[in-house]
This record gives sequence, C-alpha cells and structure tokens, in this order.
Amino acid sequence: MFPREDLTDLDRRKRLLQARIALNRLQCTAAAAELARPLAVVDRGVTLWRRVSPLVKLFAVPAGLLLGRSLGGRRAAGRRSRFGMLLTVLPLVWRGARLFMTVRAAAAAGRPPAGARPPR
Repeated sequence: MFPREDLTDLDRRKRLLQARIALNRLQCTAAAAELARPLAVVDRGVTLWRRVSPLVKLFAVPAGLLLGRSLGGRRAAGRRSRFGMLLTVLPLVWRGARLFMTVRAAAAAGRPPAGARPPR
C-alpha cells in the first residue's frame, strides 16, 4: 500500500508532533502555575480576612470612638473635627459604593439592577 520509506517518514513526523505536544503541555502547566501564584496569595488573604473580620467589626466602633476623642480633642460648640466629619460622611460613601457595585454586577450579568423601573 505505502512504500516503507513513506511509513518511516510518517512515523518520524508523528513522534516529532507528539514531542511538540508534550513540550507545549509542560509549558502550559508552568505558565498556569506562574499565574496561580499571585491568586494563591490573594486567596490566603481573603481566607484570613474572613477569619479576622468579625473581630475587626467588633472592635472598630470602640476604637473609632477612642481615636476620635484622642485626635479630635475639644472643639467649640457645633464645630466638628476633620476626623468627625469623615466619620459622619463615611456611611454615605459606603452606601454609594455598594450601590455602584450592585449596578455594575447586574450590568455584567445582563439583568436590570434590583428596584429598577422597567423601560417604557
């Protein structure tokens, strides 16, 4: 059917192609490991934050009050320190950031944000 030289040549090409595929697989594995290294650090950070977060929330209010007293000092009646103004505005900024994240996530999912009015 095929001459012996053609079969030998095809066998050599096949082995060369298999070697290239094996090399590409090794390179892909090395690249994936390189990419996963920073993600592993982020994953460990998120895990640590989830463990520590309840304690941070528990101690944030008393620490903020103490810090406000120590940094703010006594002011004239009706006048706030810069730190006090920051603490006053912080909930509003937090709500705005959460609203922005919700709208962005809804847009990425291709659905309208919660509470949005239907188009007319």
